[in-house]
Amino acid sequence: MKHLRADRLPALQGPAAWNLILGPAPERAPLTGARTADVVIVGAGFAGLSAARRLQQIDPRAAVTVLEAGRIAESSAGRNSGFMIDLPHDLASEDYAGAGDDRAMIALNRQAIAFAFGAVTDYQIDAHFFDRAGKVNGAASATAHAHNQSYAAHLASLGEQCEMLDAQAMVQLTGSRHYLGGGLHARHGDAAACGLYPGACGGAGARRRADPRTKPGDGADPHRRQLDGDNAAGAG
Repeated sequence: MKHLRADRLPALQGPAAWNLILGPAPERAPLTGARTADVVIVGAGFAGLSAARRLQQIDPRAAVTVLEAGRIAESSAGRNSGFMIDLPHDLASEDYAGAGDDRAMIALNRQAIAFAFGAVTDYQIDAHFFDRAGKVNGAASATAHAHNQSYAAHLASLGEQCEMLDAQAMVQLTGSRHYLGGGLHARHGDAAACGLYPGACGGAGARRRADPRTKPGDGADPHRRQLDGDNAAGAG
């Protein structure tokens, strides 16, 4: 049997602000002893939790274990702003348009947003942690305003809508007179990782414990790796 050991844990520069706003979180039991699994995922971020959920959708009998070294949503994935943007948005380009097959990328992005929204529904996560409120590209200069207009034209060529906002509409929206205008994109989602990730972990864990089809050992591949609790950083 092959043993894997973590040589070091992530070095984080201070606490995650979103977690500080949310407040204390319940302690999760560390992994102790030996445990077997069909699939082991290291890291309970966007990719890790999404992979775990998708694997359980594909095969509800699979034993899936997610290992997380720290508090859920405390590492890099939990420190981002949480924007889930469906439209091409290359901020380094002249008009924010993407490079390549934009229609295919939009379809994939919307599939991912729907997948995240499905987790909110399935695991009964507080809807405030995932809001499909849309996104506004604010323009504070004539150059930025021109970029927004060019971007809106590009989206129109793809059959996508963009509502252009004038300065007064931006004042009503933001309370600030800083902006000359903006572009509103309505199908974008905002995800608060500090609440979304723990909710996904708790929901998936509760569902797995309540479903007798997913008992460790049921329908398992005899060549599954064994996890040694002394070598694991923690269990998410």
